[in-house]
Amino acid sequence: MEGILCDFQSINDRMTRVAPVLSSKFAKYPIQYSSWLDPFTQTSDGKPTFMPQEKPPKTPPHEGDARYMDYIWGDGPCGKGYYHLLTKQAYRNLINELENETPVIRCDCFVGDLGDLHDHMEVISLLRHRSESNVPNDFEIARKFNDALVSVSKPSVTATSTAVKQKHNKAHARRLSGGILRNYKK
Repeated sequence: MEGILCDFQSINDRMTRVAPVLSSKFAKYPIQYSSWLDPFTQTSDGKPTFMPQEKPPKTPPHEGDARYMDYIWGDGPCGKGYYHLLTKQAYRNLINELENETPVIRCDCFVGDLGDLHDHMEVISLLRHRSESNVPNDFEIARKFNDALVSVSKPSVTATSTAVKQKHNKAHARRLSGGILRNYKK
C-alpha cells in the first residue's frame, strides 16, 4: 500500500461511533484473518461462533455484558442469536441493523448531520466489502478492489480512481436525495 497514508485509529474511531461493537479486536481495522469461521464451529480460543437466542436484545448486549462484545444479534443459518464477528453472518446482520438506523438529516443543522451520515455510510461500505470478501482481511480486500479498478480502465490508477469516485458520489447523491425526500414527506 505504497503512497497511501492510512490512519487506522481514525477509521476505528469512526467505526466505533457508528457501531460500538466494532471496537472488538475481531473487527478493528485492519482485520487480517486467513478465513471466515463457520457459524457451526468455535473460535481458536474455544468461544462459540453462534449463541442461540430467539428474542432480540432491548439494548446492545455488548454495552452491559462483556460475553457479547464480539457478537452481533440477528437471523442466519443457525437461526436467531448471536453470530461471532469472524462469521460473514455477523456482518450481514450488522449491515442490516445499521441500514435500518441510518441518521436522519434535519434541515436546521444540516452540516453536523451530514458528517454523521457520511461516517455511517462509509462504515456500512467497509462492512459490505468485508461481508462480500472470501477472507476477512482488509489488505486483501483493498488489493482485490484496486486490481478490479485497474482492470476496468488501463490509463492510470489515479484517473480510474477519480472516475470511480465521481460515479460513486453521483450514486450516493441519488440515494441521499431519495432518503431526504422520503424523510421530508413524513
